[in-house]
Amino acid sequence: MKVQKLALAIVLLVAFTTYTVIVAVQHGLLGFLAVHEQGGWSLQVFLDLVMATFGFFTLAGADAKRHGISHWPYFAAALALGSIAMFAYFVHRQWRELREPELAG
Repeated sequence: MKVQKLALAIVLLVAFTTYTVIVAVQHGLLGFLAVHEQGGWSLQVFLDLVMATFGFFTLAGADAKRHGISHWPYFAAALALGSIAMFAYFVHRQWRELREPELAG
């Protein structure tokens, strides 16, 4: 089961990162700002994602400590990479749990 969790985390990281790179190349690194300036649902979805990401990292701090992982690199990366940093944290966590089962739990 741990191997499947690691594989899923890797697939999600690679797939989401690939899609993000494609979108960034097509629309520019700051292309998302023009959409959110329109307000309405696009701004609401953006704000919801920002709050969800920071909510996740609030919970991840305690989880990282429990698993012996420094959470600060992932927090810093989240400012520039958003969910990519979250998926990278999942990969690191699952890899560590697979390699050091005594830390699991």
